[in-house]
Amino acid sequence: MLYGGIFILPVVPDRPNVEGGSAYRAKINPHSSLSSIAEQLRQQGISVNSVTIQIGTRTLFVASKLKPGTYLFPNGASLGKVLLQIARGDRVKESIAIIPGMTIW
Repeated sequence: MLYGGIFILPVVPDRPNVEGGSAYRAKINPHSSLSSIAEQLRQQGISVNSVTIQIGTRTLFVASKLKPGTYLFPNGASLGKVLLQIARGDRVKESIAIIPGMTIW
């Protein structure tokens, strides 16, 4: 029953926070603990708390596999989908363009 609830109950808002996007963007800082990850996600609008993150990660056996980065979560995604995406490291690929002849200043 607990395992089913992790994948059924949505935690990601239905409205995207990215212009013209259909996903919800959230960032997780490096060297974050489970409670810190829960706080970061909560501050960014995802309805989780420390207890649900700890129960979810231990149920899915991904507590030590969560990776930092910027993620795009589907709107209305469940806690299970969010945790598995963070554990897999399916991050947003960001690039930087260095223009030849441009100074660093």
